[in-house]
Amino acid sequence: VFDSSAPATAATMPVHLSTVSSLSAISGTMDEIPNGAGFVNAGIKGVEITLQRMSNGQYYQGTADNWGGTSVWLFASTPTANTWQRTSIPPWQHNVTYWIVVRSSDNADNVDSSAVVSVGSVSVTFDLFYPTASVTSFISTTSVGPFFSTSSVLSPLYVNPSMAFIEGAITDAPAGVSTVTVAMSSSPTGSGNTWYDGTNFSYAYAINNTVFRSTSLWTSATGVYRSTQGFASLVHGTTYLMRLRLGDNASPQNITTNDFNFFYDSIKPTATITFPSNNYSTRTAITITGNSSDNGLLSQATTIFVSIGKNSSQTGSACYNPAGSGSWNASCPNYFQAGGQVNNWSVAGVNWSGGSDARYFITARASDTANNVQSEFTVGNSSLSFIYDAGVPTVNITPTASRSKSLASIPGTASDVVAGVSLVQMRIKRVSDGRWWNGSV
Repeated sequence: VFDSSAPATAATMPVHLSTVSSLSAISGTMDEIPNGAGFVNAGIKGVEITLQRMSNGQYYQGTADNWGGTSVWLFASTPTANTWQRTSIPPWQHNVTYWIVVRSSDNADNVDSSAVVSVGSVSVTFDLFYPTASVTSFISTTSVGPFFSTSSVLSPLYVNPSMAFIEGAITDAPAGVSTVTVAMSSSPTGSGNTWYDGTNFSYAYAINNTVFRSTSLWTSATGVYRSTQGFASLVHGTTYLMRLRLGDNASPQNITTNDFNFFYDSIKPTATITFPSNNYSTRTAITITGNSSDNGLLSQATTIFVSIGKNSSQTGSACYNPAGSGSWNASCPNYFQAGGQVNNWSVAGVNWSGGSDARYFITARASDTANNVQSEFTVGNSSLSFIYDAGVPTVNITPTASRSKSLASIPGTASDVVAGVSLVQMRIKRVSDGRWWNGSV
C-alpha cells in the first residue's frame, strides 16, 4: 500500500480554552487519510501527546508528578478505531493553565504534525477550589458607632431593623462565579422545619427553589450579592442561619455552601446622664457622667456619644468640638465618643470657660453591637441642660439721705445675667462703736 497522507488528529476533551474542575483523561479522535469507500490507507499506528505546564514552561515526563524542560511525546491508548485517550496524567494544580498538543502516525510513518489550535492543540485551565462568600453589610462609621469587625469568620454577626438587606462579596478564580442562591433558617443550625419558604420559617431543608431563592442583587462584574430573604419575618431575640449556595463556571461546576449566623436585635439602647442633673447650676468645671442600658440584651450597648452645645445640643453652630482645641463653633449636633465604660462613662476636661457663662445642653446617645442607635432622648434622662456661671452677681444699694432719724428699709438691686440671683445678704456696722448688727431688734 502506498500512503503519503498523514492522519488527522483532534483533542476533544478538554475543550480548548475551557476551565475545568477535574479531568481524569485526555481524549479525542483520529482519522486515517484517505478514507471512505474505494480508498486504501496504511492504517493508524498510534497517537501521542505532549503536556506543558504554562506556569513554568515544564513538560510532563509521563509518570507521577514528574516534569522537565524537554518535551516528551507520550503514547495514548486507542480504545476504538477512531478514538484515543490518555489516563496516565499528572496531579493538576489550581489556577494553572496547561497546553496539550496531539499527533498521530500511520503504518506508512506519515505523521500528523499540523497541531491546529483548538483541534490538535488545546489549552485548559484548572479551577479546583470552591467559590467563597463574605458578609460586608455590617459596616458602621465613627459618627454613629459601634466599632467591631465585619469579618465573615467571626460570630455572631448582627442585624437590626434599619438594615434593608444583607450584602456581601463572592469570589472565585479563575473560573468566576456563575450562580448564587440564598436560604434562611430560624434555627442557628438549620434543624427541623425552620427554613423560610417565601412566607414563613416552617419548611424542611431541601435544595430546591422553595428554600434556595435568587438574591435581590447579584452581579458578576463586581462580585456583590444582596439578599432580603426572610427580612419581613425576622423576630427579635432570634439567631438565624443564612446559607449561600455558590457555583462557579468550571466544568463540572464547583458547588458549595457558606453558612453565616446572625442575631436579630430590634431594641435600641439608652444612655443615661447621672451628673449633672437637669437645671443644675455651677460655677466650677464639671465632669459629665452616666451609664447605659439595653433591653435588647442580645448585643448590649457598646458605645456612648455625647453632644454639648450652648443654647442647644441639636441645632445651631455653637456645639463643643473637642477635636478643635476645645472650641465652641461646631455645627450641632456634634457627637463625640465618651470615655470610660458604657455602664460608667464620662466626659471630662470640657473647656467650659471657653464657652463663657451660659446654659449648656447635653445629649447622650448609645449604640449597641447590632448598630441600633438611640433616637429618643428623654429630658432628665438622656438629655438635659445646666448652667455654668463663673461670674459673680452685681449688687447695688439704692442711695438714701446720709442722715435720717428713721429708716424702715434699705432698698437696692441685684442681678446676674446667666444663673439669676437666688439670695441677697447684707451686714450693718455701727460706726460709733464698731459693732455689727445681729439681725434682731
